[in-house]
Amino acid sequence: MKRTVELLLFCLLCSTWARSQEWLKTYPLSISLGKESTSIPFYNTFTGPYNMAISTSVEFSHKKGNHGKLFQTVNLGWLTSKYSYQGAHLSTSFGSRYRLGFGLFMDAAVELGIQQSFHKRAIFERNETGYEQLRDKGTLFGLAGGNLSMGYNIGSNEHQLDLFVVYRPTVLLPYPDIDVLPQEFISIGTRFTLQSNTIII
Repeated sequence: MKRTVELLLFCLLCSTWARSQEWLKTYPLSISLGKESTSIPFYNTFTGPYNMAISTSVEFSHKKGNHGKLFQTVNLGWLTSKYSYQGAHLSTSFGSRYRLGFGLFMDAAVELGIQQSFHKRAIFERNETGYEQLRDKGTLFGLAGGNLSMGYNIGSNEHQLDLFVVYRPTVLLPYPDIDVLPQEFISIGTRFTLQSNTIII
């Protein structure tokens, strides 16, 4: 319960900060919430333990057409398992979006970034007198992956309000002993603009 309250307060603070930034009001923002699994793609997508994951991003357009565009996002996310680990990631994605005339859209993107992972339990090291608890500074990994999403714009041409489902497989590397650690995320989210004079593609 405490973790949920802290998460809600964090989201509120982020929303308040975003609304105060004039330059952000012209760019689509998104927030998504879902589950993470440590597994190969499509293996534990809807099964296995529920590890909460949340992600936020800001989107920049590079090339627009009548029904689609090329875009880039800057992403910040957090994930946590019940017992073993938690981590934060910072990444950027490059992708393409295709929109149909009645609001349905599909995305595909590749992603590169970093993830800092931390143990959720105390870490001990053996010494001459017994065991000493160590300070967990976390472990930094490279992150690579992609995502596929589908959604619908319930807003208007002038005011974006997308609802979407996204599947995001990633790998962490280099990972001790096994070189790479596969992860997959399935999330639902929303993408919106803070002002209503931007034409949506």
